[in-house]
Amino acid sequence: MPLLQDIFDHALDRGHQRDAILHKDGDYEAFERVLNEGLQKFPVDLLTYCWLPNHWHMVLNPRENGAMGRLLYWVTMTHTARHHAHYHTAGNGHLYQGRYKSFPIQTDEHFFVVMRYVERNALAAGLVEKRRTGGSEGYSTGWVDTVGSSSPNGRYRVFLIGSKG
Repeated sequence: MPLLQDIFDHALDRGHQRDAILHKDGDYEAFERVLNEGLQKFPVDLLTYCWLPNHWHMVLNPRENGAMGRLLYWVTMTHTARHHAHYHTAGNGHLYQGRYKSFPIQTDEHFFVVMRYVERNALAAGLVEKRRTGGSEGYSTGWVDTVGSSSPNGRYRVFLIGSKG
């Protein structure tokens, strides 16, 4: 019997011309606040995410038809407005490359592949040297967070819930 009973989507967006959208610790915290505000407004569950300096990935479970689109539209528009206000760059063009992209997760196997991909994104980008593991049966849970670290390549945030390693 399949594990997936709900609809899950892998969503991502990146900075215009691959420019950074998150520059410092406070930017990650501000993006998290915007996302949390959006999750309070729209019926969507967040399963895992990875935020890197120039793009982000999220695995989402919309509980209502169209909710994910409304959430991500609100998040990217609100983040853009607040980013431009903070950095005094209003009128300087786009923050994001374009509309977010999303891909439906079709099977249990695809679900685990996507969860691993999101989890390992910071490793692939050279922002970390190894993945932290914990929990039972090879599952990782909790924060893997270098915000505020001295990583020479930038910062990232990942939140994992039951991502099989």
